[in-house]
Amino acid sequence: ELELFADVGFVGLPNAGKRAHSLHLLVVFWVCVAAPAMARAASEDESSFLQSLLMGSTTTHYEYLEKLQEDYSRGRFVSSLEKALRASDPEQRARAAAALGVMKDLPASSVKRLIRATEDSHWRVRQQAAIALGSVGTTNPRAIPALVSVMHDRDPGAGYGAVVGLSRIGSAALPALTSLLLGSEPEARLRALEAISRLGDRAREAGPILTRTLAEGEEAERYAAAAALVHVGVPVEALPGLMRALQQATTAVLPSSAAIQQAWPVEALGILGASATVAIPLLTRALRENGNWEMRARAAEALGKIGSASSVAQPELLNALRDPVPYVRAGAVRALQNIGSLPSQAVPELLSLLDDEYWVVSEGAVKLLKMSGPEGVRACFRSLVGLLESQDSRVRNLAIINLGDLGAAPRDALPVLVRALRDPDEGVRRAAINAVGAMGTQSQI
Repeated sequence: ELELFADVGFVGLPNAGKRAHSLHLLVVFWVCVAAPAMARAASEDESSFLQSLLMGSTTTHYEYLEKLQEDYSRGRFVSSLEKALRASDPEQRARAAAALGVMKDLPASSVKRLIRATEDSHWRVRQQAAIALGSVGTTNPRAIPALVSVMHDRDPGAGYGAVVGLSRIGSAALPALTSLLLGSEPEARLRALEAISRLGDRAREAGPILTRTLAEGEEAERYAAAAALVHVGVPVEALPGLMRALQQATTAVLPSSAAIQQAWPVEALGILGASATVAIPLLTRALRENGNWEMRARAAEALGKIGSASSVAQPELLNALRDPVPYVRAGAVRALQNIGSLPSQAVPELLSLLDDEYWVVSEGAVKLLKMSGPEGVRACFRSLVGLLESQDSRVRNLAIINLGDLGAAPRDALPVLVRALRDPDEGVRRAAINAVGAMGTQSQI
């Protein structure tokens, strides 16, 4: 537009003169108008972005935190975020620490400020600084010692931040974590166990000290050590400690969180598989007597993972098929599948599960009935056909699906499935179509 204006305004000048005047006007426009306007827009954009990030609602903060993580050009905000670490409002300081933690290629000066922020007077700032250091502080030798210091923090929120931070650093943090396990502060030891658990396969070297903690630690530490072993790998040397933890577990009903903690040794025994055969009596007793469904379900799963040696526990596993909690019934069904051979008295129990509210249980029951031989398959077929008369569409749908999985002879199953194609429920009709299709050319459709 300016060039056109120049051409019109300077008609009497030679072309070269017009172009020179046009260029002059463009330069003047850029210096006097465009550049300052763009600078103001950028400044307003930066100010608005930081205000939303540091002072907006919690939802807005996380929204802008995600934007900051995705847009690497936001690195220009580093100096502003460093200043915000010194704001009078602790929430702004915490949010600034969180923001620095999601940025790439953070300068060393910012890492140093985050390290100092782990000593902030407010727990939220210490927490967010510790989490951020786990992402950006791996190149600073002072980062791990700063995080270890927060592991001793009296505030659980700040301590959690240190757990997350050290686990994000990875295997480089393992020596510091194992040193914490040898310390005298119980809370720091529990936090170290949680961090090691989060490391997973990267902490396999911690197996011996976890085994020692399992044998010698306080009650809470033993369960936390078992949880860590489940995640990093269970050495066979841990078997005595796991059995002792299971033996000492209460059978009384506990709050769910405590019950889950007590169930970790059971899950670890299952991971050992056939190496944990000696634990079968303890697992069987837990399945029979423990008041917490988390323990019963995991005991059933562990017996199944041990394998055929758990056949001595089949009576208790069959009893567990009547457990009021579906997850226990599902664990018992899977265990019986893994063990293999079934006693004849199992068939009536399994037939009663074909309309179970939890589809995993009913599907597992069909598989077990197939394992039991021709008589079990015929009994299963008759029961499933009977369930098609149910008024509950869920039961009819499940029966059709299981008929397809049963693999009964097409000449027997096909008429039943064809009738189901006229079922008033669309889900049942779709299941029937799928079951007929799965029969392939054998059905001669």
